[in-house]
Amino acid sequence: MDYSAILVSPDGEAYVAFIDHLLYSAEQMLEVSEGWEPTFLEQFAPHTDYVCSPIGPTGDTEATSTNQCPATSTCG
Repeated sequence: MDYSAILVSPDGEAYVAFIDHLLYSAEQMLEVSEGWEPTFLEQFAPHTDYVCSPIGPTGDTEATSTNQCPATSTCG
């Protein structure tokens, strides 16, 4: 997925809001209930380049922090 193209498109703000909401939902669920990690990892997989980019969101909890990103990112 080319997040750079999405961010500059008319849908860019909606994409950022979607990822922010997904991250918030993951933080909330992972704090109160076990077993959700595989589900959220699957949901975030197509968005790894954006989430791990310098302009991507950072998680507020250890479970969702961007320190989970690969050491060698394909992000620009």
